Amino acid sequence: MLDDYRRNAEINDLKFVRLLSQNVNYNIGRAFEVGQLAAEYPALMNFSRAEQESLFKNMHNRETSYEYIALLDTNDKPLLVTDKNFIDINKTKYEWYKVFKPNYEPEISPVYFSEKTKNLVVTFAEGIKIDGEVKGVLLGDINLTSLQEMIQQFNTESNCRAYLIDKTGTAITQPDADGKIYNYKFMNYLTIAYNRDGYPEYDSNGYLRIRRASF
Repeated sequence: MLDDYRRNAEINDLKFVRLLSQNVNYNIGRAFEVGQLAAEYPALMNFSRAEQESLFKNMHNRETSYEYIALLDTNDKPLLVTDKNFIDINKTKYEWYKVFKPNYEPEISPVYFSEKTKNLVVTFAEGIKIDGEVKGVLLGDINLTSLQEMIQQFNTESNCRAYLIDKTGTAITQPDADGKIYNYKFMNYLTIAYNRDGYPEYDSNGYLRIRRASF
C-alpha cells in the first residue's frame, strides 16, 4: 500500500508540473505577444499620434500584466506612454539596456525592482525599424505579480512547491519570496535597503539602494 501511495503521489506531482509549465508558457507567451504585435507595424513611427495612441491602447488592453508600454525615440525620450506616471522612465543606467542599444534586437531584461512601483518586473525592449534604420524603441515593464499569484496556486500541496527561475539563476517567482530577489546560481538575494524609520533608502542619483545578502 505504501508503494502504491508513493507511486500515485509521484503521478499527481508530475501532473502538477506539466499543468504548471503549460500555464506559465501561456502567460509568458501572451505577455510578449505585445512585442510581436509591434513587429507587425514596422511603420509605427510614421503613424499619426491618434493612430499610435489607438494601437497602444489596444496593446495594453490585450495584455494587462504590463505596467506600461512606451514608445521612445533613439535618444530614449518617451514619445508615447500608456500610463503617464511612467513618462520619466529611464533605463539607460541598466547594463542590459546598454547591451540592447547597439543592435536594438528584442531583449528581455533580468528581474529587478521597479523604481516606480517597487514591484518585481522584467522589461521587454525592441527596436522599431523602417527600411533597416532604427527609428524608435518599444519598451514595457511586465509586472510579475499576476504570474506569482498563478504559481502560488501550485504550492497548496505540502509535497509540491513551484519555482520559476530565469537564465541568470534568478527566481522570478518562488514560495515565500518576502519581497526579495533570490538567485540560486550565486546563493544570494537582493532586497530594498530601508532606513531605521522603515523608509526605502535612495542614493545620490535618486535610485533605490539595494542590499545583497547570502542565504
